[in-house]
Amino acid sequence: VVVLAARSQAEAKAVLVVGLTGDLVKEGMHAGKLVQQVAACLGGSGGGRPDFAPAGGPDLDGIDRAFAQLKSLL
Repeated sequence: VVVLAARSQAEAKAVLVVGLTGDLVKEGMHAGKLVQQVAACLGGSGGGRPDFAPAGGPDLDGIDRAFAQLKSLL
């Protein structure tokens, strides 16, 4: 599992991406569903493929909450 996040003060946006390896996808994990569940932490939305998905929103301080929620989901 790879999770990357960034805050852009200039754009007033927080962005998060989740990547999963093929074996995790085969076990039933879905990156798009994971980011959909944590996108609210960023005040936005997200979704994508089983192996890779982005989320984004205007809550720059939501990244820490999103990481905590992802950790509990994993």
